[in-house]
Parts: sequence; structure tokens; C-alpha cells
Amino acid sequence: MDLLELGCRAALLVVFALAIAGKMRGRASWEAFVQTVGAFGLPPSWPRAPAAAAIVGMEAAATACLIAAPSLGYALSLGLLAIFTAVLGLALRRGQRTPCRCFGASERPIGPAHVARNVALLAVAAAGLVTRLTGSPGAAGARETIATLLVGGGVTTALLAGFAALNMVLSLALVRRIRPLQILIEERGIPDGMLPRIGASVARFRVELADGSVVTDEAVRTGTTLIGFFLPHCPSCDRMYARMREEPLPWPLLAFVEGAAEDPDARAVLEKFAAVGRTGIANDEVQRAVGLGENAAFPTLVRIENGIVTAAGRRLHLVTDY
Repeated sequence: MDLLELGCRAALLVVFALAIAGKMRGRASWEAFVQTVGAFGLPPSWPRAPAAAAIVGMEAAATACLIAAPSLGYALSLGLLAIFTAVLGLALRRGQRTPCRCFGASERPIGPAHVARNVALLAVAAAGLVTRLTGSPGAAGARETIATLLVGGGVTTALLAGFAALNMVLSLALVRRIRPLQILIEERGIPDGMLPRIGASVARFRVELADGSVVTDEAVRTGTTLIGFFLPHCPSCDRMYARMREEPLPWPLLAFVEGAAEDPDARAVLEKFAAVGRTGIANDEVQRAVGLGENAAFPTLVRIENGIVTAAGRRLHLVTDY
């Protein structure tokens, strides 16, 4: 048995086993993965739990085949990894920063590193399959088989590229049509279901800031405070930051960034917004406290006066009145 092929197979077995175990290790991990499946473009009419179960089932099938029928296992692995990579790439193209949760519960948002990891796994699966076919004693027509695989891979890649291009074109067209409506909603004050409700009381929260201090809801019970939610690689967030630097804010700002503390992109945004306010990594508690939903858009800025939400929007002047 070729050591390269054995190493490729072992690597894929470990990856799929960890992925399955991570998703199934507890109810919280499973429910988090089910939510993630819905966030990655699953049509609203499709049930999330069966789709999540199908993904885990395909991973389990690939794992079993890698043991019992390696060539088929490699082929299944290539197909699964190609789909996962395409989904991640399209999500990043849309500016989505949903946590991946490929290996269970995680709050780290997707990024280029996730795509690079999947591309590396694709290379491992391809190397294992080619080595398996060419290294098997007496394998008939190995060259023809490899040629067929290469042609099939080329066709699959072309289809995926075409799908990605079509998705991008349709997404851009949709954004161009929706953006004027969003501006109209913001300018005329029409309620936006993804924004905090005006007049709502801020619930209890506690969050650690980037400087090591802790802030709680008591900090917004008196006076006026701005709370902002921002995202790495977000052009609209960058424009709002530029406006904040141009004109000093009339009230203190708490700037929360979606992501993980160890994520370099999130840290860069924290350091940038430290010039205009106190910063920290957002958590579910602070988002719920101000009434920001799970499917929030970014940036979102909230004005709180004496513990009450008095303004919310995605443009600075709609919240600060200047």
C-alpha cells in the first residue's frame, strides 16, 4: 500500500470523524449546526434539520467508503468538499460572516482561511485518489481512468464556476434593486424588523471590552450612549467609521465587532474603532439586550437614552440627528 495514499486517507478520515463528532456531541452543538445550515442560503421553505442530517449522513458515507471502498470514498470526499468550498466562497462573496460550525459549536465567523482549508483538503483527496488508482497492482486502464476523472473534474469545476458567476450577477442585481427601498425605509422611518424596536428597554447584559474592562447595562441606564455593531470586511462599516472620524460623536460610543477575539480581521476592526469609542467583541447577550435580531445587518447603530432605545439605523445621521 502506498504511504502517500494511506496518509491522504488517514487525514480525510480524521477530518470527517472530527466534523461528525463535533456536530453530534451535544444538543447545543447540533442545534447550532442546524441554524448555520439555514444561514448559508437554504431556501426558507426547506426544513433545516433534515438538510443538516443529510450533510452529516453524506460525511458518514464518505468516511465509511474511505475504509471499505477507498476509491469511492475519495470520489465522495471530492464532491462534498467541492460543494462545501463553493458554499463558503459564495457566502464570503455576499459579505456573510456566519460562523461555520463545520466541527461543531463555534462563534468564529467564516473567512478566507476556511476556504483555504477546504482547498487543501480537496488537494489531499485528489492526491489520494490518483495515487490509489495508479498505485494499485494490475489496475487496468489507469491512464484512461485518470483522464476521465480530469475531464469530469473540469466539467464539475466549470459548472461550479458558472453557478458562482450566475449567483454573483443575480445577487448584485438584487442588491441594486433593494438598496433604494432600504434607503426609503430608513429615510421615512418605516419600521425595519431587523432593527431594535424604538421605545424598548435595554435588557441586562455583561460583556468584556478589548481593554480588559467589563461593561454592563448599568452603563446605559443614565444619560445617552451609542451602541454600534460592526463587521470585518464591511464597506458600509468603513464608511460609518470615516464619518465618525470626520465629525466627533455627540455621545459616548460602545463599538462591538462580530467575530472571535483571536481573529486578526476582528482585532483590526477593534483597533480602528478604538479611535472613536470603547470596543469589544459582540456576544449574543448584548445583541439581545438592545433588541438586535440574529439576522441583523451591518452596520447597526443604536441610540440609548436612560436605558431606552430612542433611535436605530444603519446610517449615522439617522441615529445622531446630524
